[in-house]
Amino acid sequence: MRKLYSFVVLLLSCSALFAQTPANDDCSGLVDLGPAPFCNSTVFSNENATPTNIGNDNNPTCFNSGVAQRDVWFAFTCPDTLFDFRITLTGVGSNSIVNPEFAVYRGDCTFDGLAELLCAKADIGENALFLDVTGLTPGLQYFIRVSDYSVTATPNSGDFTLCVTAIPPTSNVDDGGSTLCEGTLYDTGGPDGDYGINEDHTFVICPTQPSGCITFTLDYFNLEEGGFFTGDFLTFYDGDDVNAPIISQLGGDGFGNPGGGGGVCYTVQASSGCLTVQFQSDAVNEFEGWQGHWQCSPGPCVESPTMAVNTDITSADIVNSVATPATTVTVTNIDCPSGSYGTFAFASDQSDLGLSKGLVLTSGDANLAVGPNDSPSTTFAFNGTGDADLDYLSEQLGNGTPSTDACIVELDVFVATDELSFEYVFGSEEYPEFVGSDFNDIFAFLISGPGIVGDPGLTNAAKNIAVLPGSGTPVQINSVNQLQNWQYYRNNFGNQTIQYDGLTSDSLGIKKSLTARSAVIPCNTYHLKLAVADRQDFSYDSGVFVSEIKGATPNLAVQFASGIEYFIEDCSGNQDQLIISLSEPLEEESSFFVTVGGTATLGVDYNLTIPNLIVFPAGVTELSFPIAPISDALVEGTETITITLSNNFGCGTVVYKTLTIDIKDNVEVNVTGGDTLFVCAGNTLQLQAAGAANYFWAPPGAVSNPFIANPTTTPAMDITLVVTGTIASCVDMDTVLVRIVDPTVEVTALTPVNICLGSSVSLNAANNVNNQGLSWSPVTGLDNPNSPNPVATPTETTTYTAKITIAGCFVTDTVKITVDTLFVPAVINDTTVCQNYPVVLATNTDDSSSDYQWTPALGLSSDTSSAPLALPDATTTYTLVATSSNAACSQTETVTVTVIAADVNIVGDTYKEICLGETVPLVAESSPAGAQVVWSPSFYVSNPTGPNTVASPDESVTIFATYNINNCIVRDSVQIRVDSLPNSVITRVDDKEIYCPGDTILLKSPTYEPANFPDIDINWPVFAGELTPDSNWNLVLRATTTHTFERIVNNHACVDTARVEIPVAELVTIVATANPTSICPGETVQLNATVTPPQNLEWEEAPTLSCTQCPNPTVSPLVTTSYQVSSPDAACPTYATVAVVVQPAPTLNLAQNPAICQGGSVVLNNAPAEPGVTYTWTSIPAGFVSSAANPSVSPTQNTTYHVVAAGLSCDSEGDVIVSVPFATLDAGTTQELCVGETATLTATQTGTPGQVTWIPGNLSGASVQVSPSDTTTYTAMLVYGPNCTAMDQVTVNVVPGVVLSEINATPDPQDSLCAGTPIILKVTVSPGSAELLWSENGNPLAGVTADSISVLPRVTEGAATYTVIATNALGCSATRSVTYNLRRCLVIPNAFTPGNDDVNDTFGVVLAGENIEIVEFRVYNRWGQKVFESSGSVKKWDGRFDGDDAPSDVYVYYIKVRYPDGTEDAFHGDVTLLR
Repeated sequence: MRKLYSFVVLLLSCSALFAQTPANDDCSGLVDLGPAPFCNSTVFSNENATPTNIGNDNNPTCFNSGVAQRDVWFAFTCPDTLFDFRITLTGVGSNSIVNPEFAVYRGDCTFDGLAELLCAKADIGENALFLDVTGLTPGLQYFIRVSDYSVTATPNSGDFTLCVTAIPPTSNVDDGGSTLCEGTLYDTGGPDGDYGINEDHTFVICPTQPSGCITFTLDYFNLEEGGFFTGDFLTFYDGDDVNAPIISQLGGDGFGNPGGGGGVCYTVQASSGCLTVQFQSDAVNEFEGWQGHWQCSPGPCVESPTMAVNTDITSADIVNSVATPATTVTVTNIDCPSGSYGTFAFASDQSDLGLSKGLVLTSGDANLAVGPNDSPSTTFAFNGTGDADLDYLSEQLGNGTPSTDACIVELDVFVATDELSFEYVFGSEEYPEFVGSDFNDIFAFLISGPGIVGDPGLTNAAKNIAVLPGSGTPVQINSVNQLQNWQYYRNNFGNQTIQYDGLTSDSLGIKKSLTARSAVIPCNTYHLKLAVADRQDFSYDSGVFVSEIKGATPNLAVQFASGIEYFIEDCSGNQDQLIISLSEPLEEESSFFVTVGGTATLGVDYNLTIPNLIVFPAGVTELSFPIAPISDALVEGTETITITLSNNFGCGTVVYKTLTIDIKDNVEVNVTGGDTLFVCAGNTLQLQAAGAANYFWAPPGAVSNPFIANPTTTPAMDITLVVTGTIASCVDMDTVLVRIVDPTVEVTALTPVNICLGSSVSLNAANNVNNQGLSWSPVTGLDNPNSPNPVATPTETTTYTAKITIAGCFVTDTVKITVDTLFVPAVINDTTVCQNYPVVLATNTDDSSSDYQWTPALGLSSDTSSAPLALPDATTTYTLVATSSNAACSQTETVTVTVIAADVNIVGDTYKEICLGETVPLVAESSPAGAQVVWSPSFYVSNPTGPNTVASPDESVTIFATYNINNCIVRDSVQIRVDSLPNSVITRVDDKEIYCPGDTILLKSPTYEPANFPDIDINWPVFAGELTPDSNWNLVLRATTTHTFERIVNNHACVDTARVEIPVAELVTIVATANPTSICPGETVQLNATVTPPQNLEWEEAPTLSCTQCPNPTVSPLVTTSYQVSSPDAACPTYATVAVVVQPAPTLNLAQNPAICQGGSVVLNNAPAEPGVTYTWTSIPAGFVSSAANPSVSPTQNTTYHVVAAGLSCDSEGDVIVSVPFATLDAGTTQELCVGETATLTATQTGTPGQVTWIPGNLSGASVQVSPSDTTTYTAMLVYGPNCTAMDQVTVNVVPGVVLSEINATPDPQDSLCAGTPIILKVTVSPGSAELLWSENGNPLAGVTADSISVLPRVTEGAATYTVIATNALGCSATRSVTYNLRRCLVIPNAFTPGNDDVNDTFGVVLAGENIEIVEFRVYNRWGQKVFESSGSVKKWDGRFDGDDAPSDVYVYYIKVRYPDGTEDAFHGDVTLLR
């Protein structure tokens, strides 16, 4: 797995090398955000970005690593109307940036062209931060450099959004509302005062920019708690008024509202685009009130990270969830009901709980701690026991109620520092209902160990450290709640993450968790007992979340006497002090190491006298040391001093804190806000200077106090102010221009503001700033939203706002334009209709916003409809008046309907019914006279013209009488319904000449389509035997007696009756008997049968039946059997049955021929004994007699057992054959062998064969091999037959062997060896008396028996293997070998240069090995004359002949050598002599 992991990382790293860098990786490619403000949902990223070098100010002053590791660039332009901005960076999505940091610059993107203004970095683990920049210069471009910080090689780069917006203002609830995206809201008392009585204020937050979510967080609140329908209420609505849905309400009357009193960190969210905050107080008390802040975001509301709880955990999981590097944690005890404890974790550090991971202990089910907070009484009762320490604390705290359902986890913690601490949050469902009662759950953190002085009444005299900071008050429901110590209480109503109704917090929500701490002795182990339990009952669960068990951290800071946070040479530092402090006094003396460093040089740039080891006496919390800069009259830029505080208590160095201090050459004075400040006319501007100890503003009369850093000014005209700042003799100045603006605007409509849709209104915005900063909103319907005289053509009622924004001041005025929409229907043209013809007067508009009125109303379907139906009897003119909803629009239309007289009427009903084939007489009356009535369709009437006719249709039809006169054709009609009946002939399915009584008969008629006869009515008169309803078309019946069945059918005018006869035969009777009716198995019975009336009989085939066509057969059944007899001549099948009961014989469940081992036993009959049964057992061979029902036998040979079981009526008998196998085993005689040798063990079997197993070793088989290291006794076990066994043993004696080391050979056998080179071989042998035998390639080296030998290889080429065998006195031996690869190593040069320079002066054989003999060596010149021959020790030619130097020439040589093995080689060739 490790190799696979490394490979994956390598792949990821390689892919990253080729990832594309962002386009804004350098300043030259920056993203221009345009004029501020800027804020939208655009997602940026610094993933794959690289560091930028901008020259000066390249390293941002606040960045964690001092450099921008992965920076991307942005720019925005300061407008001329707003000069103070908040820059907000927010990580987004699953690939969010982490540990972001950014710096703000001004200048340009050239090298050395940028200067850092401000810098910001997020806390470690955070993904968002903001920075306020003030006093920017209008029209100037500012640059934002974004990076991330990582302490490892893994980047924290990722996605984020960037906003440059106005700095959020602060408001009081009685200010009415805000359109800003963020801000701070107080009660009417503001930051420092209380709210009053009888208040009723509404504050509406509706940001102008699109807001998918508004998040409002109450940093703290304290409201008067209500009584009976009294109290103070703070209510939040998701909308722009108090009629919107309620999100939540604080305060109340004590009957279920989420609570008055106080608390911290309470958050609500609105998704409608607006949030309304309503505050109402009664006439009783004034209270502290609240502080809250809001922020909007363009996307939908995002739920807080959910909490995951895991109750299936190990001790290692607990340690991983709470331990930190400064501590070592061990779980020593867990005493909790299953599921009541577990680990918790959030996907993000930004959790509602305030802890990212840890351990949770509950008095119920830990899984129920997960939100949302949707139940006021979550309970999981284990009905478990309590804890003695919690019961003792309960008594001490005044409650005294025993604990139940306790959950306890105990830890041992090794601490490397002098303090142990951890973070925790307590939550309970008993908030707030049971505050002040005895129904309070309890929890405690008990510490014990070296130096801990606790309560003797607790186990190990432990101390409870679950207390409020600085007070020692134990944290419990009655001590921390909405009424008491509310600064530490969180109302959790409606939370989506945690279920508990209330939670604890640090004071005023500084952080969401409390800290439990205790002073300890470093490098010691302390015992922690974490416990929580129910009290009084098992209901309403509580839980405590624990995280970050760690050591202490002292503080380190400089107290600057000058009031500025840096040193200035010559001007500051003489009274400055380095302060080292502890968060609380220690009971014993404590010491820390101090390390001083930085770019500044101690003794040259500054003075600091501080020992390397500082000591805090007991009870002292602060030490101070003078620190002062030294003037060197050099311009050096900013230098730094770093001071590190650490300790080593004997278990590793712990670095607490590192402080960095700047030393500057001169004082730097700046006016906050930039070079130009703006103020509205008549307003007061707050000035702020920084960087000096003393100030003077000029002209002094223009400011409230010229000698302070932050005077105010109320200028009557533009003015330039100069501030001079001093520290001792150092002086610096800054200049600021204060400009006045006082805009006004008045909006008027130049045309009426009530208009119809499509009309326009001319608007005018009169102002005193020459239209500068003028804008209209909304822009919809405006021809120019920046013009002072736009034309508005809205499509709906709209309020237009003209706004002048300049120099931070703005004014507005509005005008409302009401738009009416009039929908006028299209009225038809004048028309002529015949009498009785309707006409629709207009097209329907489907509009409800306009009103319609038609006159006259006579003859109209509706006089207020947009499209009525008119049926006038005479010529009529109709008038329509259409009016819009607010009467701004109206329109009138008319239409005349001319009516021509013409009428015809068929006398009588307009609807008639007949059956197919019948006729209907018809008479028609018409007017005015003068024309003939025409009937149609003509083929259904007897006379198609004239007033009288007869209709005879064959289907349902409408007959029309048409009268044509005065060019008008009028009609009247009569509807004639013609019905028929389906084919009603009844047939008998499975038709028979005669039916038997009980037969099932189906009477069926041809199927018809029900849709063709929807109104048909069917009825079968009741007789007997009907099985289906009498309204069915077909009938199912059971035959009883002969009968004629009828079915009556009606269909409107049609009626029919159908009949069918059912003949039924006479019944035949058969009686059957048996004698006797009860027998034993195998006995015979006589059957008898009689039939009425007399006729032939036949018995159904059955075993042992003597005959089938006789009336009186016999049977001999073995089991109870029923016999059936019938009459084959009867018209209808007739039969009778008779039963013969076979009495049971005694039950035997005999063993199935079992086999047993010698000495074994078997139960012969496994059936239980039956009452009244006598058992008789005998055996072959004889000798066994028993009357037991279940005898057990132990035969020594094969035996057959016989039993007779005599019952009350019948007997049973049977045999059991029992086999008894036998075998023997011989494991052989004792053996002896040396250590490491192998022995063969053989077991000999007789009798019944089986499987042999040897122990030890679990070896199988009759013959096995073993290699024991010492004397061992082996047991052979033979398993045969039904798990029978036979055993024997044999001992293998192991005698001491020989211990022989590997051969230590020189030279190294890994290298090839020249023939003739001696070899040294060494071994170590035990015992030392063992005999050694050496050999080369299997050939003994005679007389060589030492443990260290020197040999000359006999082999000249190839392998030479040397083997040594060591044998002791007992005959045990050991063998080791080593092999060399030998080669012949000699060289004969082809030239030499004799010159007495010791370089290639002679010629001869160059030998690489020893012990090679040169037998012959001769040299000849080109004429065959011998010029050299070796003799004695002279083995090389020096190039001389007869005492003189031989000339340069080519010479011939002959050389013969002999190797150590006696073989010889001859060589000849030529050699060149060069001079």
